[in-house]
Amino acid sequence: MTVRSAIREAMKLEDDQKGPIEVDVHREPPHTKDDADYKMGTEREYCGICEHYQVKKKDACELVQGYIQYDHWCRFFEEDTEPAPFVDDQ
Repeated sequence: MTVRSAIREAMKLEDDQKGPIEVDVHREPPHTKDDADYKMGTEREYCGICEHYQVKKKDACELVQGYIQYDHWCRFFEEDTEPAPFVDDQ
């Protein structure tokens, strides 16, 4: 289960419970870049449109440790149905 899907589930459960459900979103991602086969992405598959990419955490991933580049890819890629827009800080 991804952090995003855990939060969605918690939001659904919160309606049925008397209080909020706590979700741990501050844990270290479980995989190294080597484990994930992290490399340059393709035109159709890249981190910036992945379910696990975290724009608000400044180029991070729920599953892969370290700085994650928007245009890269790994074996855990899952296309997000609502990707965040690309923001170029430079």
